[in-house]
Amino acid sequence: MNYRHEQIMKYLVDFKTVKASQLIEMFGVSLETVRRDLKCLEEQGKIKRVHGGAVIDSQRSLEISYLIREGDNLAEKRAIGQAAASLIQDGDTVVMNSGTTVFEVAKSITARNNLTVITNSMHVAMTLAANKSIRVFVVGGELRNPDQVTSGFWSVEFLRHFRADKAVIGIGGIDIASGVTDYHSAEANIWSEMVKIASKCIIVADYSKFGISALNLVCDLRDIEYLVTDWNTPGKELSRYREQRIKVIVAKP
Repeated sequence: MNYRHEQIMKYLVDFKTVKASQLIEMFGVSLETVRRDLKCLEEQGKIKRVHGGAVIDSQRSLEISYLIREGDNLAEKRAIGQAAASLIQDGDTVVMNSGTTVFEVAKSITARNNLTVITNSMHVAMTLAANKSIRVFVVGGELRNPDQVTSGFWSVEFLRHFRADKAVIGIGGIDIASGVTDYHSAEANIWSEMVKIASKCIIVADYSKFGISALNLVCDLRDIEYLVTDWNTPGKELSRYREQRIKVIVAKP
């Protein structure tokens, strides 16, 4: 499953239906490309094409969405997780959003001591709660399956009561002109609040997220302290972020 297919599935999990015109605007591609994408997903049994767009085909599509994303670029995500973990020290208070790359960070900090972690991801919360020296706060809100994340007005209000040393944020896209963005309005609002309550923001993004400008702004480039990515991201691209005074860390294979 390529990047566009993944994002189409994520959108359909949330909104159940999508118009071809929305996908054209979202990805900046032609109608013919959108039609090919939807045909491919329909042939895989994940969606059903309708006039002018597509709908989610079955509950099975919801169940496999997270697992599909978890397997995409897995080697890169694991390496990013380990590299980002080096920025988190014993005793830190860390706010972490949802997503498969952030989950790899969580797995890499399970041996830390005396952490306080605030997250809207059940995957992250349960992984870190296994260490009794890590204090975990789960952000309230509506729970969305199968990603096991909370979102909504209550989530933002919950976060406003905290202050954190570091925010670890997985994203939908990052672009020099557009900043950090995501496709999901509800989650983007939560992630923006996570950035606001943290002293330092750590963005974790594999190579497929660069040059992508999604619908909802999460934060500006000036809000980023560290950008952690993998070896597939072009050096010329990363130089542009270093010029913005962002500390770029490239994970090793």
